[in-house]
Amino acid sequence: MRRHHLGVELAVIAVGGMLGALVRLGIDVAFPVGWDRWPWPTLAINVVGSGLMAALLLGRWEPVRHPLAILGIGTGALGGFTTFSTYAVQADRLLATGHLELAVTYLGVTVGGAVGAVHLVRRLTPLDPGKGLASRRTS
Repeated sequence: MRRHHLGVELAVIAVGGMLGALVRLGIDVAFPVGWDRWPWPTLAINVVGSGLMAALLLGRWEPVRHPLAILGIGTGALGGFTTFSTYAVQADRLLATGHLELAVTYLGVTVGGAVGAVHLVRRLTPLDPGKGLASRRTS
């Protein structure tokens, strides 16, 4: 695998992260959630983002198998899009406002949904040795 200059890699991650965070911000603005309500937008963002990351890492589409594409889309855009820190803050706010059952359910459903999305993508993506990033060895 060809190694790129660290500055290029960091720039690709930064641009991807900015774009992913802007998409998440747009969703948050379009679908605001009060501290005492189920945070559907954040749940959807984290489940979809986890599934997309699995698809990226297991995918066979050549353009996204390039190391810079994986950094920009995966680490950058999907890292900026998913928001497990907001998930933790929202669960804390649910607890602080006396919604124990809602907070615990939200914590479990988010993790279960994210893992479930990864599992679903994995089941739908047939193994092809050497094609997915997960099966590649890097030096």
